[in-house]
Amino acid sequence: SLMKYCTIFDDKKLANFIKNNINDAYSLLESEDNGDIYSNNFAHGRSGAAYVLKAYTDIFGDSRYQNHLQKFSDGI
Repeated sequence: SLMKYCTIFDDKKLANFIKNNINDAYSLLESEDNGDIYSNNFAHGRSGAAYVLKAYTDIFGDSRYQNHLQKFSDGI
């Protein structure tokens, strides 16, 4: 929702906060713990992290996570 807010209002402070903290979602996506439904769930797991990274890529035009998203998608 914070990223969506940035598309409506030009809030540079919030945009910088998101950009500075997006690696937290990436770290979850790259975690090796993917053996059960809990680690891959949408709400708090790797699928949710992938969704956040996809939204980030679309909104901020930053494609550095694209290969990792594709790898995760292929693995699911």
